[in-house]
Amino acid sequence: MADTSVTFTFKKLSAATVISRGRAGKGTPPTSRVVGKMEQGVLTLGGEQFAARTGPWGNGGIEAGLYAVKVKNLVNLPDNEGMRIPTGNTGKGQPKEMGFFIPLEPALVMKSVSKTVRLKGGGSFESIGIDFIERGGLGIHPDGNVLGTQGCIGILPEDAPRFYAAWNKLPITSRPTLLVVSGHPAASGEVGLDGNPSGNRE
Repeated sequence: MADTSVTFTFKKLSAATVISRGRAGKGTPPTSRVVGKMEQGVLTLGGEQFAARTGPWGNGGIEAGLYAVKVKNLVNLPDNEGMRIPTGNTGKGQPKEMGFFIPLEPALVMKSVSKTVRLKGGGSFESIGIDFIERGGLGIHPDGNVLGTQGCIGILPEDAPRFYAAWNKLPITSRPTLLVVSGHPAASGEVGLDGNPSGNRE
């Protein structure tokens, strides 16, 4: 049976910067500012590798946990410019852009939380527990327009067409339906999609 799993391995955590010209005016030198942390890695589908990133915009990169992949809800050429990239086509009637959005929904996503509990009569202790994260609008798509994503897995423009072609080669019943995000990006964690060859679920 062909390998239909997808894995995403974090490779590097870097500071994302925005370059701006400041106030309007000729001769104004460009300035840069750090806006957050962007995780870079490699997305693998059936043995093929594709460069990808997540964050730093919105609530940052994707969190560790389990995500359902909504394979039946794929959107081709979304309205969002951040999910589209130029094709380089110049011929008449040829598409000038390509894009797609494969939705993800958190199935079991948690984070550790801690708080200091103060005791009557003095003293305190640290209470550690877990909290569930609810987050919408996540997915897999080309990283177009402004560099980085709002938590989605954004495939670099040079690799996005290959990924989409590989994805479309898979029968819909064999496409991965579970995204497994493990480890913390700063500590070289992993994100993976598990295949579901026996059938598809939304």
